[in-house]
Amino acid sequence: MRKKAVCFFAILGMIVFCGGCNGTITRDIRHSGFSISGSQFVCDDVFSKEIVYQEIFYLDSSFLITKNGNVYEVSLEQKYSNKQNCKKVEVPTNFIAVLDNKIAKGSDNKLYYLTASSNLEKYSEVTPADNSYEIYSLLFSDDGVIKVITVNQSTGTYFFLKNDGNVYKSVISRDNYQSPYRLISTSVVYDSAEYGNIIDFNYSGNLVSNYIITDQTIYRMRKKNSKECSKYVDIECEYESFNDETLYNYRDKILGFNGNLLITTYGKKFTVVG
Repeated sequence: MRKKAVCFFAILGMIVFCGGCNGTITRDIRHSGFSISGSQFVCDDVFSKEIVYQEIFYLDSSFLITKNGNVYEVSLEQKYSNKQNCKKVEVPTNFIAVLDNKIAKGSDNKLYYLTASSNLEKYSEVTPADNSYEIYSLLFSDDGVIKVITVNQSTGTYFFLKNDGNVYKSVISRDNYQSPYRLISTSVVYDSAEYGNIIDFNYSGNLVSNYIITDQTIYRMRKKNSKECSKYVDIECEYESFNDETLYNYRDKILGFNGNLLITTYGKKFTVVG
């Protein structure tokens, strides 16, 4: 009987201790510029309270892609019929690279839509009939490309992360409407020699959703004059990059992050304070 009591109180102590740890993490993340968002996130296929089963490669508000290429549709608030906030979907192949939140490259070297339109199904193959097929093919022509973000579509400017740890800027254009698209220039925009080996990034102009994640640091953007530009309409917000040591210290507790949305391994959802 005494042994059972000791075990019971030991387990109870561990639960209380872990709950306290999670409370500290939640508090620290909030102090780092986030607010708690809505109800608990439940996705047992990807993670549980005990262990993370699958690391997230790409997180969107409506879907996620794990590092092994599985795709789950996501409902952040209302649950699916499986009592979860995620639902695995069958896709033709594992997805290994992403353009914005619209196009994915599969391990079969084919391209697929991540969103549906009036005449195209979600996760269907992108074919040459798509007016942008030539551009997509150029952007994913390098097997080392992991993630591509459109910077300025009108000028054909894109940022992309490669598996060498650098983020590059590429410009794609054509001489006239009858000419094929071609790669005009490529240059390093975020150098691993300066930042460290880059494993993820986001760029959306001069906004707080920008970030660079390396194997040693997490850089984010914040407002330098938050009080003034929030209070006065004629004061423009100014931004600066900073090393978010809080997020980096808790990186093992971060299940997914996309610049706006952050989900922890214990199910808490946060959004960046703009």
